[in-house]
Amino acid sequence: MRLKFDGTERFFEGHFPGFPVLPGVVQLDFAIKTSPVKRPLKSVKKMKFTDIIKPGDEVELKVVATGENEVKYEFLKGEKICSSGVLCY
Repeated sequence: MRLKFDGTERFFEGHFPGFPVLPGVVQLDFAIKTSPVKRPLKSVKKMKFTDIIKPGDEVELKVVATGENEVKYEFLKGEKICSSGVLCY
């Protein structure tokens, strides 16, 4: 799934004034909502934030089931991973 935010989205407000970035909790929310598993989430493991996502950046969200109870997600700018983690169900 390709995503591009123009900076007018509410979740950029106050995160951070003068230097807006896509909050990690918003990234996690996108991953959960696009997960192929539709059961209640139990936990998240291996969550890493390695690059910021700013307004105007085009990113790709990859969400892949890696087992019956786990889904891996990655936000990428080109080949560079911005954030990743494993959703546990």
